[in-house]
Amino acid sequence: DILRSKVARALKARAAAEKWSKEELLKSLDKDEDGSVSASDFTAACQACTDLEITTESAEQLFKHLDYDSEGKLSAETLETLTKTYYRVAAESILTAELSVAESIL
Repeated sequence: DILRSKVARALKARAAAEKWSKEELLKSLDKDEDGSVSASDFTAACQACTDLEITTESAEQLFKHLDYDSEGKLSAETLETLTKTYYRVAAESILTAELSVAESIL
């Protein structure tokens, strides 16, 4: 799970740096444009992330873990799940147009 989290953060950071939407991130990973990402494309994408140090073997192991149906490719849905951002509520706050989260803590 630690490696999965690191890869997810690195892919999201790469998408943010390039100003890519989720669809554009998938397109950048999907070299043969079949709507899914192969093991070699996933490994190359992980290794292209400048803030992620990952071996080929580790990327391939993560790919196998994410390839739930053992088809040898990751679907758009799997990649979306990998790169989703989850938030945990630490304290209840009321958000209005006049008050942001940062201001509500003060």
